[in-house]
Amino acid sequence: MKNNNPAHRYYLATDPVTGQLYVSDTNSRKIYRPKSLSGTKDLQSNIEVVAGTGEHCLPFDENHCGDGGKATEASLTGPKGIAVDKSGLIYFVDGTTIRKVDQNGIVSTFLGSNDLTSARPLTCDNSMDINQVILEWPTDLAVSPMDNTLYVLDNNIVLRITEYGQVSIAAGRPSHCPLAGLERGVAGGQRAPLTPLESCRFDHGILPRGHLHRRDGLRGR
Repeated sequence: MKNNNPAHRYYLATDPVTGQLYVSDTNSRKIYRPKSLSGTKDLQSNIEVVAGTGEHCLPFDENHCGDGGKATEASLTGPKGIAVDKSGLIYFVDGTTIRKVDQNGIVSTFLGSNDLTSARPLTCDNSMDINQVILEWPTDLAVSPMDNTLYVLDNNIVLRITEYGQVSIAAGRPSHCPLAGLERGVAGGQRAPLTPLESCRFDHGILPRGHLHRRDGLRGR
């Protein structure tokens, strides 16, 4: 995890049940887990690799970059945002995909594709099946402790992904969506008004009652 680049950013997440910290490091192409958070002098001996060998996951890899095998033997594109649900499943952004590590340490692709497929336009007012969604430039994640709903920040649009594999827009407005759809609900629920998001990131993920907290430019929402 050595890095002398002051502009480099690590992505962090904690297990909502155990409090275990996880670190996603783009430069080393690995996901780490500290063994101890106090009294440690040697950083390298205090970290355990959860996913990634450091090798670069390339498009059209015939082994699917390790999907279906041990996460510690998988190659990654460039991990960014990371989140852990109440079941202990670890989700992380990897290139244009969201990958998942299960409780047995097996990695798989949860959403998206690494085969250079062009992003598909999202539906403006309805949900889509997860297999129909191709991401454009995902960067961050958050998961609700209430129902394990996953939120993905993709090119200034926040996507909501339910446990049933349904994807809808939680915040932001795709450029192809008409203004007439700004105040409509999605899939039986209501979403935040669809307005453009600037420099959006998830500062503190999901609040205790399940509300998404994001920072849009200089404004927290």
